[in-house]
Amino acid sequence: ASQLNVALAQANASLILCCYSAEKCNQSKQAILDRSSLGPERVDTVPLDLSASGSIRDAAQHVLRKYGGGLDALVSAAGSYSTRMTHDGFVSAMEINLLGHVLLTELLLPALRKKRGRVVNVAAAVYGTTVAANTSVEDLTQIATHVDAHLNQTGGYFPLSKLLFIHHAVELSKREPSLTTFAVNPGYAVEVRQN
Repeated sequence: ASQLNVALAQANASLILCCYSAEKCNQSKQAILDRSSLGPERVDTVPLDLSASGSIRDAAQHVLRKYGGGLDALVSAAGSYSTRMTHDGFVSAMEINLLGHVLLTELLLPALRKKRGRVVNVAAAVYGTTVAANTSVEDLTQIATHVDAHLNQTGGYFPLSKLLFIHHAVELSKREPSLTTFAVNPGYAVEVRQN
């Protein structure tokens, strides 16, 4: 279980774990239960394949049916370096690291709005990753739907997808002012103490 999930459970938050692998999801749930006082009914598991829009829609429908009263937060943390093509016709890194999260967020907005929730996009250290100023939507669509030889050879898909995920958080904060939106780098943390 991630440290974030354990910390949230220890703070008495109910959790919805959306996982690609049911086995790993159940292992994470058990680890959370072992390290907190939550009962098993407070940790839900939902199958989610971020490389398949149908799975994303199914997961969102499950969450909205069960938790329609509102969500306090959505933490989007999955990532992949893979450049295989998905069944949806996207490069895996682009769909799993960016497009799948964006779709899930969009579908869960009604529940997030009800509680003036938080959206946390777990990005990465993308120092030096840039997108040319004249890059068009068509250019990004081409990169997302066809394996670009240069990006593939240089490992550029991962940082590009995470840079765009940061931009998603920025744009979401403009479009949804009632939500609090963050993009974070999981490899860096600062502890602030008040004296």
